[in-house]
Amino acid sequence: MNIIFEWLPQIKPSMRAAAEMKIRNDIHESDDFKPCHTGPISVSILSSDPLEVSIKGSMTCKCGKMPASFNGSSDGSTLNYVFAG
Repeated sequence: MNIIFEWLPQIKPSMRAAAEMKIRNDIHESDDFKPCHTGPISVSILSSDPLEVSIKGSMTCKCGKMPASFNGSSDGSTLNYVFAG
């Protein structure tokens, strides 16, 4: 599965790389993540707090539906997912 990341906040490159790796692993290993179409998934990181401690974002299928959203630490070490029904 092709995963495209879009970062709106600017955070340290090392934290960004760690978060992307964790999100990729979580998507590939999850039985709950079920996009409605094949093809690329867009992962948008929508915000970060001023101290770069946390992020939140969403995952969007190519049709525009959002199969999951998430929040957690900026380095991806702890992420909480909310999956669409």
